[in-house]
Amino acid sequence: MRIKSIITFIGLMIFSVGFGQTTPKYDSILEEAGPLIKDKDWLKAAQVYSEAFKSVGNTGFLVDRYNPSMLQERYDLARLWAMANQPDSAFRQLFEAIQNIYIHDLNFVNYLMIDTCLITLHTNKRWSEFTEDLTAIKKNLDEDMILHLDTIYKEDQAIRFQIDDIAARKGYNCDSVTALTKIMFAEGSVHLIYVKNILDEKGWLGPDKIGIQGNTTLWLVIQHSELAVQEKYLPMMREAVHNRNAFARYLALLEDRVAIGQGKKQIYGSQLGYDSIAGTLYPLPLTDPDNVDKRRSGVGLDSLQSYLSGFNAPWNLEAYKKKLPEYEAKQKK
Repeated sequence: MRIKSIITFIGLMIFSVGFGQTTPKYDSILEEAGPLIKDKDWLKAAQVYSEAFKSVGNTGFLVDRYNPSMLQERYDLARLWAMANQPDSAFRQLFEAIQNIYIHDLNFVNYLMIDTCLITLHTNKRWSEFTEDLTAIKKNLDEDMILHLDTIYKEDQAIRFQIDDIAARKGYNCDSVTALTKIMFAEGSVHLIYVKNILDEKGWLGPDKIGIQGNTTLWLVIQHSELAVQEKYLPMMREAVHNRNAFARYLALLEDRVAIGQGKKQIYGSQLGYDSIAGTLYPLPLTDPDNVDKRRSGVGLDSLQSYLSGFNAPWNLEAYKKKLPEYEAKQKK
């Protein structure tokens, strides 16, 4: 199971550019817009979306302001207002969206410029102002670096998913997993050279320079490196989060990884061990388990129970606290 602790996927990943606040009421209000969208009643659908935003203090998901993927039944507020020929409201949503660092992504910027749902806005004098802002965002992005980091991200994740798939059928001790693990570490060494050059020469670049995925890839490569590398760049990532050049939820995972590597207790419960008797995963020694969900929420992570459910692992706070001395003793061996 030691291999499995190394092969850590980032299932909380990306790119839910969905950072904001939602509630069951928010979601239920948005569902009311579905039939209106189907009937192409853009104005009433936009009004429903606005009510949903008001229900959470206008802090709804960014993808509900503008969503370039169109891979969901929901549209978004900017498109709905534009198609309802309400340019003031549409531009308000678009300008709000591009102020958010999560919009600093090459695909987002490119799509915004050609989105046919916004065509009613093109004759408005504010469209030129808006496209100037988009051009400035795009100009600041390092496209070559974005493409290189995108390749690293895909390679890093592809081999880990491949290992996980084989291990689910044959176990982690089979020859195929062993062979792929060697390839994974070899690729990781090459990836680390590129990422270290960026960090050492330019610092921890933010999404405004290398996009969301590129920024996350910097963390991903460090997260998958040896302890000495993690320790070296942990202070840099802390500063990057303070300067909004990195994501707090990923820093939390690096903090945990380093703490466990140093033989200390983790803070957020992201690092898991294997209980061979129970046959389940569990959080490695965790400081102050009673308040772990408060700490997780503070950095944008879901509850520990929700996190563990993704691994089909149970979570019982009181039972964990009783077993914690056993887990700590096991860690020291």
